[in-house]
Amino acid sequence: MPALGMAQDSGVIAAWRVEAGDRVAPGDVVMEVETDKSVQEIEAREDGYIARLLFEAGAEVPVGEVVAEVVATAEEAAAAAAGAGEGTAGAAPGGEDASSDSGSEPIPAPAAEAAPATEPREILPPEPASPPAAPPSTPPASFPGRVLASPKAKAIAAAHGLDLAGIRAAVGREPLHARDVEAALAEHSTAPAPATGPTRLSLRAVTEAGGWQELCARLGGLSARRAALASLVGGAWRREGPDTTGALRVEVVGLHGEPRLFADPDRSRLGAAEPIAEGTPDLRVIDATGSSLREVEGPPEGGADLWLLPAEGEVLSLVLQARSGILNTAGAAAILDGVARRLRNPLYQLL
Repeated sequence: MPALGMAQDSGVIAAWRVEAGDRVAPGDVVMEVETDKSVQEIEAREDGYIARLLFEAGAEVPVGEVVAEVVATAEEAAAAAAGAGEGTAGAAPGGEDASSDSGSEPIPAPAAEAAPATEPREILPPEPASPPAAPPSTPPASFPGRVLASPKAKAIAAAHGLDLAGIRAAVGREPLHARDVEAALAEHSTAPAPATGPTRLSLRAVTEAGGWQELCARLGGLSARRAALASLVGGAWRREGPDTTGALRVEVVGLHGEPRLFADPDRSRLGAAEPIAEGTPDLRVIDATGSSLREVEGPPEGGADLWLLPAEGEVLSLVLQARSGILNTAGAAAILDGVARRLRNPLYQLL
């Protein structure tokens, strides 16, 4: 089980993409692993054939535990599978070979099955502290009361009050992806869109700001702070927001000083993005953390505005506003959650 995060001590095998006997090569996806932050695909690191899968889908496995074995040839994989399923072959009751003639000397059964010519090679290299636990005979799809789903799928379901367990029952598989929740939302939505009149969307979130404040202290100047803020917000928008053709433009506005416009700031090192002279922003970020503002009302000035407001202690209040047609509620919730994660821990930008 690989370590996919700094504080991760275990992962859930969301799904296997291979079976015993399958051939794999470096780059082939062999399984999906869920942590508390994401569902990620894990690739093979060697050529060979799958000999054994040591855990079933839905099992929570400690980091470093061996989850599967791969051998060099298909024959070795078949022998490993046969050895695991049959034990000692060819021995009749009483210890005599069933194929022996009645008049010949009985051939003693072997004391133990011969080991394969080539030792199995692990797909993942960590060294386990103890032998892997035997998988359950009839494992559940997931732990009781728990539904395996991507972070974006969870955010959409939470924003609309949808039951992930009900969606899992309808879909018949795990992990759930954003498209599964969006399809369920479309089926349950019966309210017609308003024919006329301006509409807007406004969502609010709060997040701990210790990681963001520490980053600002390291960066120092206001210019680097604005570039870093544009990078973090741009990363959440690009991952969770609508498809953007060409450059992604993020404008950062403070209560003092001139606005700064950045093109693709999420593709630069934090604090290193250079502002551009002109362009239409896809998103405006208003940094009001040094003010006395606590509430924001009224429509956004641009297509979408994200406000950073001070709250209590090391806590920030985030308000995302968007005009009709720019974002739907699910998309806005996913973006807001992504920004909150990055401000709480800027290293999330690297995932």
